[in-house]
Amino acid sequence: MWRGGAGTPGGTVTGWGSPAFYIVQAGDTLDSIAARFGTTATILKSYNPGLTNNIFVNQVIFLPPVNGDWLPGTGRNANP
Repeated sequence: MWRGGAGTPGGTVTGWGSPAFYIVQAGDTLDSIAARFGTTATILKSYNPGLTNNIFVNQVIFLPPVNGDWLPGTGRNANP
C-alpha cells in the first residue's frame, strides 16, 4: 500500500523512513481511515491507547504495520 506524503487523498501520511501516522481530516471516520490503510478500527484502537470512535480533525493516529513484519520503533512493515 502506498503511504506517500504529497497527493495523498485526505490527511497527511508520513514517508517510509519515519513513524507511520495519519492526520485526521474533515469527514474521516475511524472505519474509513482503517479501510484506507488495510486494517480495522479495532486494530487502530489497540495500536493507539485511548483512541475511540470519536476522532477529531488534526488528530494524529499512528498506523500499525501492514503485514506484521515490524521494524522496531517505526510502526512500518519490512516489505512496503
